[in-house]
Amino acid sequence: MLCGEMVGPENPYTTHDYPGVDSLAFRAFDVRHRETGASLPVPERRERCAAYDVPQVPFHGSFDPDAGVEPVERVIRDLDERGREGVVMKTRDVSAQLKYTTSATNVDDLTYAFSLPFDYGQPFMFRRVIREAFQSVEWDEADEAARDRAHDLGEAILLSMRETVAEIDDGVAVGEDHTVRGDSEAIAALFDHFRDMGLQLDVTSDRREDGQRVVEFRKRTQKTNDKTRAYLDGKIVRE
Repeated sequence: MLCGEMVGPENPYTTHDYPGVDSLAFRAFDVRHRETGASLPVPERRERCAAYDVPQVPFHGSFDPDAGVEPVERVIRDLDERGREGVVMKTRDVSAQLKYTTSATNVDDLTYAFSLPFDYGQPFMFRRVIREAFQSVEWDEADEAARDRAHDLGEAILLSMRETVAEIDDGVAVGEDHTVRGDSEAIAALFDHFRDMGLQLDVTSDRREDGQRVVEFRKRTQKTNDKTRAYLDGKIVRE
């Protein structure tokens, strides 16, 4: 069983860009036995995917656990500078694995979450603030570096939410913006699926490019629209 994710700006479920991907692409991160769920060892998985030309997530190296902290930290700092998400550390036999996210992706996530504050749960936001606090201590940051981190965190939380409140105050319905591209029937089936889920969609562009249908649309985030409007109108809002 091949395990992976679809990445790129034209994914109708997420809003993250991915370097080198203009539309949509697949990246494998695991191969598992479909009955037991057991993962192939990392070296074997990489060899098999390469043999079948299956694109994989980037590989940053193999390190001895006793000496792995410093090289892994270097990898994470490099990814942070480039605005990448982070790493998943795995034992060779994949009996244990651990995800470590960069500060850049924590800030990006918070910027996005607080632009739609009533649609993303508090645990989502709180976890990322906690990560920032622990990383600051873990990396033994000086006071100046910690203040820079706090500044970035504060801007992510306040400025994105401020922009949303201002837009709704001006009568704009906020939401998640997406672009999808593909066969016309597949796009129609996707929108039928979204409407069956009860989503409110605002289509801003529907055109054809190179024989494919390209649709730009916004998924309205109703809780943020409704509650923000209620606050602006001076109504009592129960949290």
